[in-house]
Amino acid sequence: MKENNTLFEKIIFGFELVLFLVIPFVIWWSTTPTNVLNSNSLYKLLEAVGILGSGIILLIGIPAGIIGIIKARRMIKLRKTTFVLSIINLVAGSIEILILLIIFCAVVFGGASV
Repeated sequence: MKENNTLFEKIIFGFELVLFLVIPFVIWWSTTPTNVLNSNSLYKLLEAVGILGSGIILLIGIPAGIIGIIKARRMIKLRKTTFVLSIINLVAGSIEILILLIIFCAVVFGGASV
């Protein structure tokens, strides 16, 4: 007989899922030109969601991914989905850090202005 997941494990899964659902909005915001973002109020909302989501992924994506991988081993029903979401959140957080490092190196070593 399979046991149910605990409340803490369900919260971790929900948190991983919320972070996963923010990723398409961040990608959409980052690929939309600035003049389009300034043209409509809905795009202003997209810009706010994109900036907030980018910060959340940057600060919380990697720790949530690590905790999700650790807890996925003990989960019963949500093991595979939590593991996949954890990997996706780890990759998204790592990409955000890599982008910041590339911008930093371009400014310091290349003399690029922001």
